[in-house]
Amino acid sequence: MWQCYTRIAAEVKIVLSRCQQLSSFPVFNEIDSYAPNFSSSIVGYEVLPPPDIERIFGLTGGNIFHGSMTLDQLYFTRPVSRFSDFKTPIMGLFLCGSGAHPGGGVTGAPGRLGALTALHR
Repeated sequence: MWQCYTRIAAEVKIVLSRCQQLSSFPVFNEIDSYAPNFSSSIVGYEVLPPPDIERIFGLTGGNIFHGSMTLDQLYFTRPVSRFSDFKTPIMGLFLCGSGAHPGGGVTGAPGRLGALTALHR
């Protein structure tokens, strides 16, 4: 199993039907240029455009990072400046998801940093 997140057609607010599947081919072709025969090893795949990701997983705008990874949403301003230290106004509640510093992806860093903050409080 392999998962790839791309921002192809991320802002398009149309029903993608067949275009969903066709949007995969340029991605597969690009991967083939680095990993020959990748496409021929695929036995099945699914394309989830942002509206589906939002509907299924509750991620606003289909954004897997729970917020933009832009300068105004990084470091001491992620998710907002008063919560950038993982603490919340609710005693014992700490931020630890993709919306917390340093952001989403597969690093697990927001969870680790949130847990360390909780342990040292």
